[in-house]
Amino acid sequence: YLNSRNIKIQTDLTKVTGEARRILYTTRDFNITTISKRVFGSELPVKTTDEFIVLEKGRERVELTDDKLIIIDEIVNGKDLFKDIDDLKKAAYKYLDDLGYKKRNLSLRSEIYSDDVKHLTLIEKYQGALLFDQEINISLHKDGFLELSIPAKIVKKNTASIEVLTPYQLLVMANLPKGSVVTRIDFGYKQINEGELYDTPVWCVILDNNTQLFYNACTGEKLNE
Repeated sequence: YLNSRNIKIQTDLTKVTGEARRILYTTRDFNITTISKRVFGSELPVKTTDEFIVLEKGRERVELTDDKLIIIDEIVNGKDLFKDIDDLKKAAYKYLDDLGYKKRNLSLRSEIYSDDVKHLTLIEKYQGALLFDQEINISLHKDGFLELSIPAKIVKKNTASIEVLTPYQLLVMANLPKGSVVTRIDFGYKQINEGELYDTPVWCVILDNNTQLFYNACTGEKLNE
């Protein structure tokens, strides 16, 4: 069927998940004192409202809500890191590790560079699967200021096993345009409908033009973006 539609596959379709689960998140417990010392060098007084916690000193800032941790930090060697992307990546992973995010549980998804800012986007992983809605954004500005936007969620539990489609079954059902070139298929979890408590298993089909198409891994239904 795929050949008849001139659909080319440039990735391994033998990675069969077979079964997966829906997953539920809870709010991650951050140590504000540790973060304050990491960013400001000392423990600062905390400003609180019903919606968020804020610490700030000059241009540096820490803001924590139920959904997100935002940090603006003038790091000591920031201007040097701006000149070397490999050193920046190492420093970014170290910074995240200090916050409790291990490199083995992260996937680097994109890198965007300009003369003024270098931007990295990572996605968290759970048991090897990608958590597509749990996106970490890191920006280093040429003046040495590092900005991080980090999801404040962690997987709390999962449901009973459910069957999922194999990558090949998914592609047969996906109705991709004729002549499509599939460069990668990633398995993970995503909220399908706003307001749902659980993330559902999904397949992410990536084409050679970097288009990402998401499908319900249980039904094959294409998800709206």
